[in-house]
Amino acid sequence: MALTKEQFIADFKDMALKMYAAPLEDLSSQQLYQALALLTRTYIAQPWADTKKRYEQEETKQVYYFSIEFLPGRLLQSNLLNLGILDAVEAGLHALDLHPEKIFDAEADPGLGNGGLGRLASAFMDAMASVGMAGNGNGIRYQYGLFKQAFVNGYQVELPDDWMRSGFP
Repeated sequence: MALTKEQFIADFKDMALKMYAAPLEDLSSQQLYQALALLTRTYIAQPWADTKKRYEQEETKQVYYFSIEFLPGRLLQSNLLNLGILDAVEAGLHALDLHPEKIFDAEADPGLGNGGLGRLASAFMDAMASVGMAGNGNGIRYQYGLFKQAFVNGYQVELPDDWMRSGFP
């Protein structure tokens, strides 16, 4: 995908304005993240739809990987990299006097696992994508994650992980 810094700036300002009816300088890091994540989804929507259609037309065999956990980590920055537009986006954000790392840090880590099984499942998905294998990961999208671990008064406790509190575009 070819994207110029100038096109990104125009698209980003438009998305933020449509979402929040406020200038960029009045938005929080979380709001800037939401706008950037939704804009990224608009950039990937057509190629994603085209791929799905091609798979159906060509009756492409696909791998369906089922796991109770997936630990993909934060996705926004890697999605921008995989789309080949990370440099243009970062240049555009800098031109707007915004800090990409603060926006990327606003993304919650998906609460879809907490151990080696989840990391292994995500590694399999990464490997399939790397070799161009058609595939899908299927699991459970926990509203509050599996759980968050903490130590309270010297004891390990499990707490809800409200990873979707701000939505997850």
